[in-house]
Amino acid sequence: MDKAIEGFRLAVQLQPALVDAHRMLAMALIQTGNAEEALPSARRTANLAPKDPHAAILLAVALQGGGQFEKALAAAERAIKLAPQLSEAHFQAANALGALGRHEAAAKAYSRTLELDPLAVEALANRSVALVRAGHPDAALADCERLLQLQPWSPVHPVNKGFILLERGEVAAARAAAEQAVKLAPDFVDGYHLLGECCFQLGDLPGARDAYDRVVALAPLRADFRLRYAFILRRLAAFAAALEQSAAVLEAMPADPAALFERGMAREGLGDAEGALEDLDALLAAEPPFTEALLARARLLTHLADRVDARAAIDKALHLDAHNPHALAARASEALERGAWAEGWAALDAAAQAPRARLALRNVGIWDGAGSPRALVVAAGESLSDTLALVRLLPILADRGIEPRLLLSDPAAAALFANLDPRVVILTDPAQIDPAEEGVLGVALTSLPNLIAPDPALWPQVPYMHAAPERLSAWSHARSAGDLVIGIHWQSEDAGRVDPLRSAPLEAFAPLAAIEGVRLVGLQQGPAADEMDHVSFRGRILRLESDFDADGTFLDSAALLHHLDLLVSVDAPIAHLAAAMNRPVLLAASGGAHFAFAGSDVESRFYPSVRVVRQEQPGHWGGVFTAIAAGVEMGKAENHEHK
Repeated sequence: MDKAIEGFRLAVQLQPALVDAHRMLAMALIQTGNAEEALPSARRTANLAPKDPHAAILLAVALQGGGQFEKALAAAERAIKLAPQLSEAHFQAANALGALGRHEAAAKAYSRTLELDPLAVEALANRSVALVRAGHPDAALADCERLLQLQPWSPVHPVNKGFILLERGEVAAARAAAEQAVKLAPDFVDGYHLLGECCFQLGDLPGARDAYDRVVALAPLRADFRLRYAFILRRLAAFAAALEQSAAVLEAMPADPAALFERGMAREGLGDAEGALEDLDALLAAEPPFTEALLARARLLTHLADRVDARAAIDKALHLDAHNPHALAARASEALERGAWAEGWAALDAAAQAPRARLALRNVGIWDGAGSPRALVVAAGESLSDTLALVRLLPILADRGIEPRLLLSDPAAAALFANLDPRVVILTDPAQIDPAEEGVLGVALTSLPNLIAPDPALWPQVPYMHAAPERLSAWSHARSAGDLVIGIHWQSEDAGRVDPLRSAPLEAFAPLAAIEGVRLVGLQQGPAADEMDHVSFRGRILRLESDFDADGTFLDSAALLHHLDLLVSVDAPIAHLAAAMNRPVLLAASGGAHFAFAGSDVESRFYPSVRVVRQEQPGHWGGVFTAIAAGVEMGKAENHEHK
């Protein structure tokens, strides 16, 4: 091609008026991706042959390649006037219209192309895209099906179909299309991209990870793919691998804001709060502030005990987006830590947008705290910690003659909350709400403190959570005579996400394992439980079977907690469960604790059976567990003297 271009250049120099020399030079340059360089020859061709529609089409193609879409459209329309039956002229007009964002008109122009040439596969493929963008997904899917019939060997068509289905929310069907594409072409990167997105939306994070691992292997220079892969790895708590992906992007693009954010979040996951803050500060210095980065910065500053700057970051986030639920939740946590109940509960109430949306889907009116509805559907959010902390308020409603109906976000937790109070009805699906039932309103669970009980000192007493009676005997064997039986939990995970700053390595519990007569029971579930196989004191931990809690959230845990002398845990939902059962808890807390454990006091302001041991140096757990072990030793000695 280079030699051909060289020959055509020589031809136009020798005979500047030779139309075919300019035409061939422009076409060769366009084919080699040099559309802007082709433009002078394409324009010269059109000037030398003003009545030739193909010359006008060539000019349209060159102009599009140079980003001059309005001029390209004018050239294509000139070709249509010269030859109304020429399908390529309509095709190029459609391409220009699509590039200009005029998708409805583009779809019509592609339709005209197909009327003139029913087998114009590229026009059919482009029309499907234009129809999607114009808001006609059903018509776009029909085009995809036709393309699959015309070219059943092509992986492009199932991928295009899959992305349309994904946008429509038909994720399982989209995944099937992705699997069809990668079966047709095992090295087709777009197929794995679609598969990764489908797996992610279906909650199959390992599947999404595997798909994006293939995507990055096939397209290592695509920064957007690497960063999406890093995000999925973070969701799987694979922070070192996420750091590797974001660092690879930053090596090529040192100031890329998305890569700085991803690397910062990976560093946070690895416990490097200072490094994470450094990345976020670099990002915010170069880019206009955005809410997610400001909230991440506030979280890190809170962990590092810089609460003044953390509050300023939250203020900036709320200034950018006053109704952002994550920013409002951050404001609530910050205010509640200070004991500013009115401010904190109001912010937590305002943040409860997702639970209210679930109620709105069933046309349930939202209760504002006034009057006494006959029944109140109380919608819990995704945070199990919040749910366990706040369900103690439901008996207040029952005492007022209002039937409380707790709508859970996780149906697997229904059996756990069944023993809360016989007056509380447990719902697991919004479809259980009859919108025609009279006297029924709804409210978010996290709105209740603001509406009915702003002072935690007046909340119902513990215990208010109880183990299922039929489970208690099943776990009595966890005790052994003469031992001090202590449950341990080291990873903070809530609403499906690991909180690395609140989590501790299992090895940090070593001082506890070294106490003579102590028997440890590992209550951790999921991938983090594998740490029990590698720690230095693995022989001192009783590891539970894989089916523990398998038939319901914390069903076995609640029964086991009843038989333990103590729970030593990081800030995690199981600590709330033990506290709500009035079981003794020593809580290992980092800087940014849940509101029930926040503040500077040793005692929790919400749970009388909890004693909080806080990090003296941010990010360092050694002193925390040394102090916990000393407290256990002292309590053990005092108990022995008492006996």
